[in-house]
Amino acid sequence: MGFLDKLFSRPVYSLYAPMAGRAVSVADVPDSAFSGGLLGKGIAVIPTDGRVLAPCDATVDVVFTTGHAVSLIADFGAEILIHVGLSVTARDSRFFTACVQSGQKVRRGDLLIEVDLPAATGAGLDLTTPMLVTNASEYAQIQINTGADVTNSDVAVQLAK
Repeated sequence: MGFLDKLFSRPVYSLYAPMAGRAVSVADVPDSAFSGGLLGKGIAVIPTDGRVLAPCDATVDVVFTTGHAVSLIADFGAEILIHVGLSVTARDSRFFTACVQSGQKVRRGDLLIEVDLPAATGAGLDLTTPMLVTNASEYAQIQINTGADVTNSDVAVQLAK
């Protein structure tokens, strides 16, 4: 039983880390659109692996044409944005391969995006990866788990309505 399960009698939903790496506060991301909470609440991962995995069972909503970002609608209703890298431009799309398409059903752990991590970091890209719940206002409680190394086996965010 998780922390929120003990506090609330309502259902608690989990989002697992989308990448292996270090989970950090989204407030520490050097991009005000993310750190200022304009796009939602969540975590960021400083990746050690180039595989972006589904954080929960969901439907793919949008895959960005550059392949560096995807939005999902969780089976329980959360709207999720996973955005690999900061200040990514169209010319950087060569580092990203989208492995899903809009409308596709995914299960937690399914591959969403592959990133050529060595080439992208070698080109100077900051691959810090925010994962945000863009409809966070629909949840009464959100617990963010940061400050540790994570994989897709680790709960990154818990939500309760």
